[in-house]
Amino acid sequence: MSYTTNINYANLDPGNYIFKVIAQDMYGTESEPALFSFTIRPPWYQTKLFYVSAIALLVTLIYFYIKIRERKLTQEKKILEKIVVERTQEIVQQKEEIDEQNKEIISSITYAKGLQDAILPPLQNFKNAFPKSFILFKPKDIVSGDFYWMETIQLADERITTVRLIFS
Repeated sequence: MSYTTNINYANLDPGNYIFKVIAQDMYGTESEPALFSFTIRPPWYQTKLFYVSAIALLVTLIYFYIKIRERKLTQEKKILEKIVVERTQEIVQQKEEIDEQNKEIISSITYAKGLQDAILPPLQNFKNAFPKSFILFKPKDIVSGDFYWMETIQLADERITTVRLIFS
């Protein structure tokens, strides 16, 4: 029969234990049981305090992430609003320039129409020379690119009407 004086209990789970030892002498007489109670504490990362701390830290990190993201989005919004204001001002300025150029162009075209009307012979001259005729003169916009000319020439008691159409 073999007797052991020490024993190793490895890998015990955390919890409360009672170790009971009974000694026996060589004659087989047993001693009163000796009781030893002990507690094996869990590692620090398995404690309730760690779980509560980890959850609190996680909630805090999420909160600060949201706040930092909010601040960044607010800054980006301000930058975008500033860009929108600048671009709107540019567009308004360009519109004003285009409107001014448009007025100048319309003014020039209207002036050119006045010149064209002054150059074209009066319609009454055609009616007198060609009573059963008409002139269809419809410019696409304000000014036409077409020019016509009529000239009446008197040669030795004859009345000759020459009509020249000039298209540009």
